[in-house]
Amino acid sequence: MGKFKKIPALALALIIAAASIVPVFAETYFSDGVFSVTRNSDLTAVIAEYEGTDENMVIPSTFFGHDVVGIANTAFYGNTLIKTAFIPDTVVSIGQSAFYLAENLTSVNIPVNCTSVGNYTFQYCSSLKNVAIDSNLTEISKQMFYGCSSLTEVTLPSTVETINSFAFGGCTSLERIFIPKATTTFNANIFKNSPNVTIYGYSGSEANTYANENSIPFVAIDDVDKSLLEKILADAGNILTDDAQKYTAESLKLLETAYENADAVYESKFSLQDDVNSAYTSVKNAINALESITTVCIYGDADLSGDITINDATTIQRYLANYFDFTPQQRAAGDANNDGSIDVNDVTAVQKYLAMYNVEYVGEPIL
Repeated sequence: MGKFKKIPALALALIIAAASIVPVFAETYFSDGVFSVTRNSDLTAVIAEYEGTDENMVIPSTFFGHDVVGIANTAFYGNTLIKTAFIPDTVVSIGQSAFYLAENLTSVNIPVNCTSVGNYTFQYCSSLKNVAIDSNLTEISKQMFYGCSSLTEVTLPSTVETINSFAFGGCTSLERIFIPKATTTFNANIFKNSPNVTIYGYSGSEANTYANENSIPFVAIDDVDKSLLEKILADAGNILTDDAQKYTAESLKLLETAYENADAVYESKFSLQDDVNSAYTSVKNAINALESITTVCIYGDADLSGDITINDATTIQRYLANYFDFTPQQRAAGDANNDGSIDVNDVTAVQKYLAMYNVEYVGEPIL
């Protein structure tokens, strides 16, 4: 059970003495031994400190029945334990310097409902590599990522209108940043001492102008057509979810890999037309290379000879004795009675078929 803490503004004895006639104004803290929070007047909660020992910090969405709506100023200042931080969708604000000098933090998210992130929030998080900004932020605050020397790529949401001074200063590994059309205000020294950055954006946008004026490489992405890739990803997705049983495991694995890689290209704001075309071709080739098990397999034909013989019964017996493993096609064919498993009943089914008994499934094509 969590413990309850109160930190009064006056001495405890004085509070007790005056409680009946004088209202006491004190900030109330709760702790469960992992997080300390403050409680707002509307009974929502704000994370004030992390007291836990898990380097993968997961902030709760509720705390003692109170919705967690914020992270306080300096809540994790100088915390060198945290390596990953998950912030729930209930959080609407992250305070100033909340993660300042959290030197071992590598991954963090800014959740969908968060509309306010304070200045210096991730300053000097020198190990930070992955930032998922899922919110509708309208501005990137002053020095928000200053000194994040491991950060290589950032995608700003389409709602960002302003990038404040030194926001990405000292990001020496930053190579790519997507800046949307909505961004029209660029304050001073945004990329100070970030020599490797390239801006990705739309032709004629303020980001384009800013890049030109500050001699920053710019890549236009508005002429990238992803329509064909979108369609073939839908086709591949249907195969993988609805028709997988029709194809061999090896060929499905190749399609799954191509699908995952192509989907990353489709979702990325940094994909160029060559990337998209290549991803489309990869998925198309994987679909064309699918190997159907229905054309080469029949129930009971465990040796894949194309016919049912006594050797099929022997092959199943040897498989059951662990002499060798079956290929995906053999596993499908070796399940002669189509009951979902390969056992001695499949040997019997093959033997009965050879003895001219009418055995369900044996000899029929696998559909």
